[in-house]
Amino acid sequence: MIPEQKFSFLPLTPRQKQVLEVVARLDYEGSTYSQVGAVLSISKKTVETYLTRARDRLGTHDIFSTIYRAYAREIITLEDVVDTERVSRLEEKFHQISPRREDVLKAYIENALQDGFVGVKVVAPKLNISLKTLETHITRIYNDLEVHNQAQFATAAYVHHSYMWRMDGNSKDDT
Repeated sequence: MIPEQKFSFLPLTPRQKQVLEVVARLDYEGSTYSQVGAVLSISKKTVETYLTRARDRLGTHDIFSTIYRAYAREIITLEDVVDTERVSRLEEKFHQISPRREDVLKAYIENALQDGFVGVKVVAPKLNISLKTLETHITRIYNDLEVHNQAQFATAAYVHHSYMWRMDGNSKDDT
């Protein structure tokens, strides 16, 4: 588990949690909100409404921050979203990430947890790099980790953060 972060939120309703889990799981497979709605027998608009309410309750403004915070607060778990093979493949790929890209990943995680929002206009100044350079780093991280959208990126970032936490000698009981 990742150390407790300093943010509060209203608890999600069971249905909001379910929608968020399915969005995270199906987005990982490249699905649309219409497909998420089909799985849950609700409309695309209803999926969007539940996501908006979940963002409001979690204090986030984008899908990366919403999913990352949901993982960090154990509202959803990796076991609910990705199979253990995918987690293992991601952990193997972390060794391919350059130190600078690690900085980018950390900046995204910090922003998601502290501000509830990530975006190149917010993260680039914190790293003292241009928007174009940050976009290039993000594209390369997506390629390195084989992710294609913010939900996948949030899952990969959470796996990475958890992996680094364990490599530093911490365990769930340490938090």
